[in-house]
Amino acid sequence: MSNTQKKVGSDAGSHDERSKKRRRKEVRNCLFCRKRKLKCDRAKPKCSQCRNRNLPTCLYTNRFNFDISDSMTEIFQDTPNVDLLKKISTLEDRVKELEQITNADENHESKSRGSDSSVGRKKNPLLYLRSSRWINEQHFIFGPTSWKTMLSLENEKFQLEFISLWDMFKPQPTKGTESSTETVASTTEKGVSIGGDIMNRKIFLNTVCEELPDYKTIETCLRNFFSGPLHELLYCLDEKKTMRDFRKCFFKDPHPVDPKHVKIIGIVPDDSLAANYYKIGIILLIVGLVLFNKGLPRPIKYFFHIIGSLTKDNHNFTERPQFLLLRCFNKICNSQYSCWDGSQVRDLMAELSHSCFSIGLDNVDKWFKSKENIVGHIDPLRNTFIWTLYTDTVISFDLGKPLFVSNEFFDMTLFLENGNKFTELKYNSNSNKKADLIEMYILVGREALTRLNSATVTCSSNLKLEDMNSYINKLKESIHKNFPTMGLYTKMGSKFFVDPFEIIVLAPTLGMILNFENIKRSYFGDVSIKTKNSLVKAGLLSLSLCVNTILSMYDMDRRTYRDIIEHAKYLSPYLNLSLALINPLFIRSLSEMYGLFFARLTMLEKGYLVTSVDVRGPPISLDDLEITERQYYSFIEVITQFRDLMNQLYDKDLSPLHRMMQTSYPFLSVLALERVGRHLFLKGLESRNTIEVNWHDQGINLDDATSEILRSFTNEVWNDYISKSQNMWAMKPDDFLSDLSRDAEK
Repeated sequence: MSNTQKKVGSDAGSHDERSKKRRRKEVRNCLFCRKRKLKCDRAKPKCSQCRNRNLPTCLYTNRFNFDISDSMTEIFQDTPNVDLLKKISTLEDRVKELEQITNADENHESKSRGSDSSVGRKKNPLLYLRSSRWINEQHFIFGPTSWKTMLSLENEKFQLEFISLWDMFKPQPTKGTESSTETVASTTEKGVSIGGDIMNRKIFLNTVCEELPDYKTIETCLRNFFSGPLHELLYCLDEKKTMRDFRKCFFKDPHPVDPKHVKIIGIVPDDSLAANYYKIGIILLIVGLVLFNKGLPRPIKYFFHIIGSLTKDNHNFTERPQFLLLRCFNKICNSQYSCWDGSQVRDLMAELSHSCFSIGLDNVDKWFKSKENIVGHIDPLRNTFIWTLYTDTVISFDLGKPLFVSNEFFDMTLFLENGNKFTELKYNSNSNKKADLIEMYILVGREALTRLNSATVTCSSNLKLEDMNSYINKLKESIHKNFPTMGLYTKMGSKFFVDPFEIIVLAPTLGMILNFENIKRSYFGDVSIKTKNSLVKAGLLSLSLCVNTILSMYDMDRRTYRDIIEHAKYLSPYLNLSLALINPLFIRSLSEMYGLFFARLTMLEKGYLVTSVDVRGPPISLDDLEITERQYYSFIEVITQFRDLMNQLYDKDLSPLHRMMQTSYPFLSVLALERVGRHLFLKGLESRNTIEVNWHDQGINLDDATSEILRSFTNEVWNDYISKSQNMWAMKPDDFLSDLSRDAEK
């Protein structure tokens, strides 16, 4: 073959390859103008188009025309955007990791599919979804279901702004708090340790006596508790036994100066050999719940601290888990240093869980049926264990951690099959409803938390979006079944007269739905109409339930305890109970919704509506969990409805309620947090609208902007927000609570 023929053949052979390539010509316009098909004057370092829009950079490729498949490194080679490239690299690594996790590895499956080793194991994708907080030189880790992790997940400026808000309101330990080592040390130096000799114990109990009211007042406190709403809700104590313990352990002055006010002169365990201090602790806790809900006296607080930490075998009394359970509820309702995230009762829950099993409360019929003359009626003991399972689920969910009572040594299904049911104080025709309600929440909650916090998951059923949807559907089905008229509790402005038991189950159920929808959006990247609308709906329902519960419990107090309302120096009984019902949900609904609102200001997700455009979305009903999947809810309407819900608490006719709420740290902190958050968010929204209008006038369509343009837009909004809000950070939280009805009147 001649050289000419070879050349022709070679050219012919490469013709197809050359035809697949389009002609490449030098690109002179900047990337922004080329993308928007704008006329570029090619000025450097910024063209007039980028300069007029205040864009941070004006990118010139100085290269040939490129396909969309060209790498980001090549596109930005001359002017690299390091932050953007790092984020792209991180996202690519996450995608690869999730693909490896979700692809089933059939080679790891054994031939015997019935055994535990029948399926391979993969890392749980949520295993490293954690947030870290330093609080008073202490380090706390929160997992995927914690509202603090949800706020930290996206790591955007506006979301972190809400976390900064929380730091403003967290309390600082002072002398006299339970966490103050100085208090413990000073008391111990006086020789009043319970672990000391009998004389030291007597001295210590005498210091407790000095802080107590007279004998008749304590007796009245006990009777008020056993006729009050908290005992009816929990029914974890036998009234006759507790009153008997009071008369045996508390000694009144036989020769009182004032017969109407007989003092307590001594406290002694009824059995000097066993030294059962938990009988005393239960009585003091009840007095604290009824009389000292604004703060316990220091000796009583230290007494609780000491007996709560006793773990020796000779302290295996049945009263111990009852004491620890009441202590948990006392800290939830009355703690002045509650962080509203579960951390304030974490150690108590560990002790409570251990105590229940070491004593045998998981099978009371077997171990205590013949001992009722010692332990009292066994129904309260069984209820104590069921409430332990419930509280374990709630606290573990709020902390984002594995359950204390794990499935490794406890089978909930077997427990129920053995006839263990919650027993209420007042038997009626609907007595089984309470048992069904609490069983539902514990079963679904334990299943979800066990799966979400497992280190590994099975290959055949990897933890993914479908699992989250499965748990959400189970929770929704339970609500549909057990709360067919949910609007009775969640519709704005409703005041209900229902059993608080229903609220204590409905509240954490809605909290789980809210959180799981948020995990779908923030972590799994599901920004569908269904997910976003479900998230918004769950948040509004949760907040409405909290507000309606507070107002309804306050209304109950007005009917039942009118004298207390008129001269209230602390929370009235039903209002105090409302904290036990909605305490974790209230801060979660406010936090996750405000986090969502602040995230909305960044507009980095598709599906957001432009705030400055008055777009009417579908109506948002608070009667049920149903949503529309055809159109996003209007952002402005969601904000308006959210604000209207909170404004119900700020009504000017509720001044007695305001006065009582300001005596309670949990109420005070959340109200102040919401009001400051509202003011700061409105400043952010104002900045967002201002910059939106400016960009719109310049011809920029934000609905079709690149991520780089959106980031520039967000930075401009942020800078404007900082200039408008900096003075507000200098204000004290109390400044926002000077007139609780102010915002409602606007």
